[in-house]
Amino acid sequence: MRLFGLLILFTAALAWAQDPRGTIAGKVTDASGAAIPGVLVRATNAATNVVTTTTTNSEGNYELPYLLAGSYTIGVAHSGFKGWSKTGIELRMSDRLLIDIQLQVGRMTERVEVSAQAEVLENTSAALGQSLSGAHIAELPVRSGSISWLYSMAPGVIWQSLPTGGPWNIDQDSALSVAGSGKYGMNFNMDGISNNSYGGRTAIAPPAEMVSEVRVDTQSYDASVGHTTGGNVNVVLKAGTNELHGSAMAEFADGPMISRTFFDDQYIFDPATGPITPQKIRANTPSVRWNRYSGAVGGPLYIPHLYNGKNKTFWEFGYQKHTRTQPSSSLNTVPTVAERSGDLSALLAVGSRYQVYDPYSTVPAGKGRFSRQPLPGNIVPASRIDPMAAKLIQLYPLPNLPGTVDGTHNWSTTLANPQNLSQPIVRIDHNFSDKFRMFGRYAESDFTGHFDRFIPGTDVRGRDRARPARSAALDGVWVVNSNTVLDVRYGFTWFNERQFFDNQGYDLASLGFASSLIAQLQFAAGGITFPQLGVDNYLQLGNNGGYNQINDSHNLLTELTWMRGNHSVKAGFDGRFFYETYQNYGAVSPLLNFAAAYTKGPLDNSPAAPTGQGLASFLYGIPSGGHVNDNASYADFSDFNGLYIQDDWRVTRKLTLNLGLRWEYESPPVERYDRSTREFDFTTPNPVSQQALAAYALHPVPQLPVSAFQTLGGVTFAGVGGNPRGIRNPDWRAFMPRFGLAYQITP
Repeated sequence: MRLFGLLILFTAALAWAQDPRGTIAGKVTDASGAAIPGVLVRATNAATNVVTTTTTNSEGNYELPYLLAGSYTIGVAHSGFKGWSKTGIELRMSDRLLIDIQLQVGRMTERVEVSAQAEVLENTSAALGQSLSGAHIAELPVRSGSISWLYSMAPGVIWQSLPTGGPWNIDQDSALSVAGSGKYGMNFNMDGISNNSYGGRTAIAPPAEMVSEVRVDTQSYDASVGHTTGGNVNVVLKAGTNELHGSAMAEFADGPMISRTFFDDQYIFDPATGPITPQKIRANTPSVRWNRYSGAVGGPLYIPHLYNGKNKTFWEFGYQKHTRTQPSSSLNTVPTVAERSGDLSALLAVGSRYQVYDPYSTVPAGKGRFSRQPLPGNIVPASRIDPMAAKLIQLYPLPNLPGTVDGTHNWSTTLANPQNLSQPIVRIDHNFSDKFRMFGRYAESDFTGHFDRFIPGTDVRGRDRARPARSAALDGVWVVNSNTVLDVRYGFTWFNERQFFDNQGYDLASLGFASSLIAQLQFAAGGITFPQLGVDNYLQLGNNGGYNQINDSHNLLTELTWMRGNHSVKAGFDGRFFYETYQNYGAVSPLLNFAAAYTKGPLDNSPAAPTGQGLASFLYGIPSGGHVNDNASYADFSDFNGLYIQDDWRVTRKLTLNLGLRWEYESPPVERYDRSTREFDFTTPNPVSQQALAAYALHPVPQLPVSAFQTLGGVTFAGVGGNPRGIRNPDWRAFMPRFGLAYQITP
C-alpha cells in the first residue's frame, strides 16, 4: 500500500477512466506445469517494431499493460529452454488477453514458433461491449460522415433520434440509450480522455479515416470505470507506423443523388395554379448539396540528415471537411401595398367575418363583457397608426405571389442554410526506451451554420450558430520494474456553442423605443437585437434566443499496475475540473405579439378573423402580449474525484475473478458570483410583509382573517447569509463495490 500512497501524491484529476490500450498477460510453465520465474517476455508491435519487455514473477506470471491496439508477436527466451514465439496476436482496445506459454527443455538457439490462426479469446473479464476495428469502420457505411452511427452496433444500445445532420450535430450524435438508461446517458472518450461537452453530449466526432478503433462498453465490472448512468464510448485515433500510409475519400451529393422523404412534399397547393403534383414539387424544390472530404496520412518521423524516427517516433494527421447547403422553401404571408398604409378594405369583399373593430370604441356590455364598433371601411385612420408600426411595416418584403383570396400565402422564398465543418487532428507517438513511452494528440473542430435569412439584403432576420471545440491528450507510461507500471495521462476538452443573429447590436432607439427601456438592458453590446415581432398569420420579423456557452474540463489520471502472485492489481485516483459559463440573450430585446384581442367584435369573446385583425392591432400599436427580460447568466465550477482499486485474480487457469472498489465524490456546483439560489426560508418575515399586510387589510376575504395573514420566507442564495457556496450539500458516501467473473469452459 506504500505505492498506493505515492500514487495519490502524483495525481490531481480525470473522470470515468477507460484506457484506450490493451494488456497481454499469461503464465510461463515447463512441460510439467511448474511455474518458471525470471523469464524474459517480449511483445513486438508488428506495425512499429516497438518492443515492450517484462519478466515473470515468482508464480511464473507476466503482464504487459498499456499496449497500443494492433498485431503483436510474443517472444520468450530463457536459459535451459527452447526459444518460443507466437505471431499474429490481435490486441484490441481494453482487451486483456491471456497467452499462456509452455517451454520445452532444450537450447535457447532452438525455437518453437506458433502462428495465431484465430482471434485470441478475451477470457479474463466479465465486461460486455462491442469493438469495431479501423477495418470495420472503413468498410461499413457511415451516413453523414459521422462515426456515431456505429455506436448502436453494440448490444443493448439504441438511438433516441437518428444522427442524420452530420458530425457537427452533437445533439443527435449523443442521443443514445443503453439498456434503458435514458437519453444522453453515455460517457464519451477519445484516446482515454473525456470527450464530453455538456448535458451528456459528445464534443468532437472525429473523421472515420482517422479512427483506429471504437469500443462501446455497456456493462463494466472494472472499478476504474465510473461516473456514467449508461455505457462508455471510447474512440481511439490512429497512430503512425514504420510505413508511410494514408487514405482519402471524397463524397459529393447533389440534386437527384439526394433521396427525398414523404415529408419533403409539404406544399400541395399553389394559390395561383391550384394543386401541385409530387412531380412538380420535386422539379421546383431546391436540392441539398453536401460535399465531404476526409483523409489521414502517417508514418515514422523523418527529417533528412537530422532525424530518423523509424522504430521510435511516429506521426499521424487526419482532416475532415464538410460543406453543406440545405435549401428550404418557405411560403409566408406579408402585408400588401394597401395594408401597409392601413387599408384593409379588400378583406371585406371576402366576407363579413374579416371585419376589423375599432379598439378605441370599446365599452362595457354587461356581464363582464365588452363591445366594439366596426372600423369604417376596414381602414385604420392615418392619425391612429402608431409611428413605430409605420416604420416597422415597411421592413416586410412586398408580395411576390398572387396569394389566396384573403391575401395569405402571397410571398415565398428559398433559404440556402449553408453549414460548414473543418476538423484537423494530429497525433505523435514516441518511445524513449523500453522503460518509457509517450503519445500526444491535438484535435480541432469548427462548425458554422447560417439559417433563417428570410429577407435577403436586410438584417431583419438571420441566425448563426457556431460550435468550435478543442481537445488535447498527453500520456506517459513508465515501467518501474518487471512487476510495476505507472501511467500518467492529462487532457483537456474545450467546447463553445453560441447562437447569435445578423442584427445583433441593433439600435432600438432608431425604431422609437424609449431610452428609459434601453437603459435597463444590460447586454447592449452582445444581446440586443432587432425586436421579435409576431403578427397573427404573418411572417415573423426579428429574432430572439441568442446565447453563448463555454464548457471547459481538465483531466489528469494516474494509474499504477503491479503483479503480485496470481493477482494483477491496479489502483488510481481520478478526477475532473468542470467549468461552464453561460450567457443568455434569450429575450433581452423586446418580444411583441399582435393578435385580434383588441380588434375583434362585436364582443370581446367573438371569434377572431382568419387574418387582418392581428395586423390592425399592429398598426394601432396595441400588442396582445410580449416581454423583455434581463436574462440570468452564470459561471459554474465543480470537480469530480475518485479513488479505485481493482484486482483481477486468476484463481485457476480457467477462472478469473474481477474484484474492485470505487469511491467517488462530486462537489456541489459553485457559481462564481454566488448568484445561485439554494434553499427556501420558511420562517423569516419577507421584506414586503408590512406592505402586503396593509394592502390585504383593505380587501380581506372571509376565509382568511387579517390577523392570520402572513408573508413569511423567501429563497436564499448560495454563499450569502452564512450559506455554503455550493448549491447542495456534499455527499461523501458513494462507495461502489464491483464483482465479476470469467470462466473459460473449453480451451
